[in-house]
Amino acid sequence: MKKTIFILFLCITLCSSFFFLAGAYNYKNSYWPFGRGYYGAVKKPITEVLNTTTHALAIKNYGKSYDSLAILDESNEKEIQIIGLKGNATTDEFAVPLDIYKAEFDLIQEKSKEVKIFTIKNNYRVGDVLVTDDKRIFVSYVVADHRNYTAVRLDELIKDNKIYSNKKIYQTPFMKRTGPMSSIMGGGKMIEYQKDQILLAVGTLSLYHYNNNVNKLDPSASTHHDYGKIIKIDLITNKTEIFSSGHRNPHGLSYSKDDEIIIETEHGPMGGDEINIIEYGQDYGWPFVSYGIDYDTNDFTNQFKKGFGRHDGYKKPMYAFLPDVGIKGIQRMSGNQTEFPHWNKNYFLCSTHGFFRIAVTENKPHSVIFRELIPLDVNCRDMEILKSGKIITNTGRVIRNNDLK
Repeated sequence: MKKTIFILFLCITLCSSFFFLAGAYNYKNSYWPFGRGYYGAVKKPITEVLNTTTHALAIKNYGKSYDSLAILDESNEKEIQIIGLKGNATTDEFAVPLDIYKAEFDLIQEKSKEVKIFTIKNNYRVGDVLVTDDKRIFVSYVVADHRNYTAVRLDELIKDNKIYSNKKIYQTPFMKRTGPMSSIMGGGKMIEYQKDQILLAVGTLSLYHYNNNVNKLDPSASTHHDYGKIIKIDLITNKTEIFSSGHRNPHGLSYSKDDEIIIETEHGPMGGDEINIIEYGQDYGWPFVSYGIDYDTNDFTNQFKKGFGRHDGYKKPMYAFLPDVGIKGIQRMSGNQTEFPHWNKNYFLCSTHGFFRIAVTENKPHSVIFRELIPLDVNCRDMEILKSGKIITNTGRVIRNNDLK
């Protein structure tokens, strides 16, 4: 009897310990030694801003969730059209649905339509969807070939008599996959830079574990291909040019046309998530320097470790998160929106650890004045900011100013 009770007690203890450890590890990868950083540390901004006092915020949940989204048309403020990009890992395809939101004053969805306008198969991960000023639609994604090699691809969706087809605009060379993380480090964020020009942020596909046969360097450091680069694409000639280099895994890209600032967010290794001001021709250092450290050790990565924990000799980030926050998309609030009048020209950042507001100096050299973890339960990958100032996230949230209700 005692033996049975002991065995039962032991089983309960082991099960409880397992679920506790699993839960602690997965809860924002934070409050546990096995996690990737301590969450409480990100609440210490450069300038102390403990709470948002200028606005009373409110969230509306419109029930849709995408990997990426873009505004197709907001000319009619009561009927806003949104393109959402959504992947399906089980069938290796993604769809581009069109949502029409009946927008009342607080942007509550009434009768939304969802029309699947296109599906692309044989992809590993969706990247981004972009709508240009002249309403052209572009999608980026990681695609695989018959060998299971992967590449980053950019297509234009072309509509002909209500039927969409995809036209390949750009693609990196196919590279052998180096592990399960390869396909999720393709980047893919896009911005419309100038008329008929797109900037596409291409990640490394985790290829820093792969000895490049050309020059034995990490792909992001090689000038022989486009991995780890921001690529400028001319939509008229289809010619490409390396705009900047030394990027690891870009996840956000934003362009402010009025002051011509390009801001990129980038996943560091273990620590060292970056916010970068992108300038033409600059090298941002990966894999030679990073404020983070690598996840593992091998003969190839050892040659770069002397540059970890510093950023000497390369273009430094405007800001780095230590520990990392799982950095994702970034967007800038316009200077004439009315929803959040105190937040004009502020940046908003999605992350695994919450939703941040970031103030940046207007004069060069640009620097972060403060960061604020907004006290809302928002975990997003991408967002769009309407002309009015309301924020729509890919996770189905609308953030608005409750003071105006």
